[in-house]
Amino acid sequence: MQAGHYIPRTHNSTFIDERNVNCQCYGCNVGKKGAIDEYAIKLRQMYGEDVLEELHQLKWTTRKFTIQELKDLQDHYNNKLKDYE
Repeated sequence: MQAGHYIPRTHNSTFIDERNVNCQCYGCNVGKKGAIDEYAIKLRQMYGEDVLEELHQLKWTTRKFTIQELKDLQDHYNNKLKDYE
């Protein structure tokens, strides 16, 4: 499994937004270049009709993370991983 992004990773404001990053198999993420049409349908089902517009607006925002924010994100995701152990 891979981290598939609806909005490309080059947009740092959506790079780690959990609505934008979801599990994708290699075939969909690489072979089908993200399978964007199917991805969009699933995002709407998961987060509601407005999610695509919200992500598209957010992608044009520049986000500069502080070191503390990055450490907090690291802790957050490490804790989430522990839930799966």
